[in-house]
Amino acid sequence: MHVTFPIRTVLASLTSSRHAIAAGSPTPAHMTGISHAAQRGSLVPKIARVVPLSDAIDALTEIETKGTPKGKLVITCVPRA
Repeated sequence: MHVTFPIRTVLASLTSSRHAIAAGSPTPAHMTGISHAAQRGSLVPKIARVVPLSDAIDALTEIETKGTPKGKLVITCVPRA
């Protein structure tokens, strides 16, 4: 499958304040450092909200319509108790 995007869309996403481009060449030493930080618990993702799979569409729609999220959205596949 081949997907193309209009150049205007690509340029708009590159210049948007909501998006950032990160590039690098991770080395085994860098990856080992990241792995150790995660094991120590010092590498912690910012989680804004946890929702069950049944609420995923509403949660994603809310993120898209309300702007920049305050953290990651975690979607679980386990029903709430």
